Amino acid sequence: MGYFDDLEFVNGGMPRECDVHSDRSWPDFCCFMFIPAGPIYYGVDGGRQSMLAGPHAFWHHPEHTYQYGPNGTSWVHNWVSFKGPRAMRLLEEGLMPLSPAGFVRVSQPAVFAESFRELVGIVHERSPRSHPRGVLLLEEMLKILLDDAARPPRAMPYERDLSELSAVIQEDPYARCDFELEARRIGLSYSHFRRLFRSFAGRSPHDFLLRCRMRRAARELRETDRQVKDVAREAGYDDPAQFCKLFRKKIGLSPAKFRTAMP
Repeated sequence: MGYFDDLEFVNGGMPRECDVHSDRSWPDFCCFMFIPAGPIYYGVDGGRQSMLAGPHAFWHHPEHTYQYGPNGTSWVHNWVSFKGPRAMRLLEEGLMPLSPAGFVRVSQPAVFAESFRELVGIVHERSPRSHPRGVLLLEEMLKILLDDAARPPRAMPYERDLSELSAVIQEDPYARCDFELEARRIGLSYSHFRRLFRSFAGRSPHDFLLRCRMRRAARELRETDRQVKDVAREAGYDDPAQFCKLFRKKIGLSPAKFRTAMP
């Protein structure tokens, strides 16, 4: 057995308008979920229900029953299911000790959204080459939650504005984005906006945009047979050499090697 083979992904999804009401258990696997926007009601084993209106992570243990669904409107639902010995350790020794209620607020929703987008793609791809990256993404998100638990809670200023902006970037990373204009729209100086965005997303605005662009380009390279220069041009780079340099910096491989390694 390989080092990462003690966790097996089952499925995953990212429905933007989920209106499902659930009252059941999933005895065959574990689930990890992220709600960038709600609101939803949430309860465990028929107990007291909570209302989750902001960015939250929650989970399913195979031995419990969960009740949740939209609280008046649809909600954005990111989820992935998995099983195996490492899955149970991640749940019982990592996630469950964080909260008796079964959910925690996420302090870096942009990082979570980006990681979930990549993770769901890996789950659907079902490639042995990308499986270790999927396991590490799960554990990276757990590390963020563990770090949050070790710090006293504090409100993130302008969280709604930053969350909306990061969602727009992830939806269309090739679009031009003027961050100085965005800062003025929110009512901040650019330096203050940049500091807040780094705290929110874990990286600077330009680095976040570049990372999203290169991940979108990586998906184009993996899923189509388009030439690298055409993918570079669509991403906004007329110079293929500059695009290749940035792609290697963010993805870890040149476009050509990436396409070979991730067919």
